[in-house]
Amino acid sequence: MNETPTKTLAAMDARAREWPSGNDEMAGRIRTHDWEATPLGALETWPQSLRSAVDLILPNGFPMIILWGPQLIQVYNEGYARIMGLKHPAGLGQPTRECWPEVWHINEPIYERVRAGETVTFDDALYPLARNGVLEDVWLTLSYSPLRDEDGVIAGVLVTLFETTARHVAQRQRDEAAGALQASEERLRRVLETDAVGILLFNHEGTLIDANEVFLRKTGWSREDIGSGTLDWRRMTPPEWVAASEAQMAALRRTGHLGPYEKEDLRKDGTRSWMLFAGRDLGDGTIVEFAIDTSARKNAEEAEQRLAAIIESSDDAIISKNLDGIITSWNGGAERLFGYRADEVIGKPILILIPEDRQNEEPKILERIRRGERVNHYETVRRRKDGTPVEISLTVSPVKDSHGRIIGASKIARDITERKRLEEQLLLVNRELHHRVKNTLATVQAVVASTGRRAHTTAEFQQAVTERITSLAKTHTLLIEKEQDGASIQDILASELAPYDDGTGRRVRLAGPDVPLPSEIAVAFGMAVHELTTNAAKYGAFSLPSGRIEVAWNLEARADGRKLTLNWQEQGGPAVEVPTRQGFGSVLLQRALGWQLGGEVETTFAPDGLRVRISAALPPR
Repeated sequence: MNETPTKTLAAMDARAREWPSGNDEMAGRIRTHDWEATPLGALETWPQSLRSAVDLILPNGFPMIILWGPQLIQVYNEGYARIMGLKHPAGLGQPTRECWPEVWHINEPIYERVRAGETVTFDDALYPLARNGVLEDVWLTLSYSPLRDEDGVIAGVLVTLFETTARHVAQRQRDEAAGALQASEERLRRVLETDAVGILLFNHEGTLIDANEVFLRKTGWSREDIGSGTLDWRRMTPPEWVAASEAQMAALRRTGHLGPYEKEDLRKDGTRSWMLFAGRDLGDGTIVEFAIDTSARKNAEEAEQRLAAIIESSDDAIISKNLDGIITSWNGGAERLFGYRADEVIGKPILILIPEDRQNEEPKILERIRRGERVNHYETVRRRKDGTPVEISLTVSPVKDSHGRIIGASKIARDITERKRLEEQLLLVNRELHHRVKNTLATVQAVVASTGRRAHTTAEFQQAVTERITSLAKTHTLLIEKEQDGASIQDILASELAPYDDGTGRRVRLAGPDVPLPSEIAVAFGMAVHELTTNAAKYGAFSLPSGRIEVAWNLEARADGRKLTLNWQEQGGPAVEVPTRQGFGSVLLQRALGWQLGGEVETTFAPDGLRVRISAALPPR
């Protein structure tokens, strides 16, 4: 009879040892935890009020925790264990102050209120928890309520809570997304209002349905034009660019994208501008296109191309160098002048063009360039690739970057070799002219003086002087006309004898090779021929209609030069008498041709006509 009560008590003790019942994690952990090491003591010593509270929280779906005793020892369910993060399972049986020191300053006043009998509730309260090793913001909705023991005394705190962090994070993300969207819309609004980019909206038929003020201002179209529904891309495109635009529209239909591509665009007034276009299909039947006016860049490129063509086709050498004197550009004129190809000199120092004795010029030129000065028409000598010198005129100008800083120099070199040669030749001509004028004046003085001594009247003097100076002028005219070769014997004779030559060869006959005479010999020879012709006209062959003159000459080459022999023979004139005194002509022949030229003059007064034989040495050719 007594066995049954004994078995019943044993069964009750076994069930007590299995408390708290249940197969969940926290029931098992509570059963197996070393509670004797905590202020709560062994499970079997727990008061029924605490056991009842534990039985209440374990099956509850909400996170719940019991804080029991003066030290607020933690006992919690699985929902709360998930909130604890890495603090679980060490937090079981631990004083809450030790488990959550980071929020003790928040919770301590709350616990005091609850111990005083107050129930405290918070919605979406922010707790900075270090549940995963680092502080993080955690939002919780909580209810703190008192737990009483068997005597009705508040012995603990029951906390029921659920976490709202995910909702707050989602709201924050929505707020951030809204802020980003607002910022993006603001940026887009600023883009649409920019003064640089035109924005157009087309439908799929290519009709313009909207545009920003930038595009309208740059093209001259108006909102009324857009509102008419007749303004499409074809109307704004020059005929030669339609095919390119159609190709871009086809690409848009295939890929949803358009461009970027560059073409000319027609303004409303018919003028053109270069535009860079790019766009895409927005997917709602609208095409957005961005347009940037590139006319300034295109004009600059064309101007640069024209300048490059001018530089390349220039006969002058045009060279660029940096401030260290390194060659950076080299045109065709430079290649022709100096003999180097561009790939042979670009990157090399400019000193390769400068002879050693002139290399001190380059630092001085670069110093002036650094000061922003220009070097104009500086004449110097440079060196070709083959080492030969070339005389040039240099003009050097500073080269500046877009910020106005001097970064190098542009050099124009012009070959002045021919000019220098002409200058030297002109100098020689001037010296020759000075010499001729001096000699001519001396000759004129002699003519005037000699004529004055022999003239009997003023009229005779005037006529003789005029004729002789006229003859002298003819010879000088021939010398000028024949500057390269000199006046020839043929020319001088023909000029003096022309008034008496009937063109038939009956009165005047000339025979001999072409013999150019140097200026000094030509002047003397011309004066002599004039005197012979004048004498023939007054007293000799030309004084009668039947008279004639034959002049023959030849040239004999010798080791020391050439010998000229000329024979003057008159026929058909009056009988010749030997003069009793020498006239001016005889004196001139002897002085001019004999003494001055080192020649010989032999005069024969034959009865049938005067004969004069002249022999003179000529310089070698």
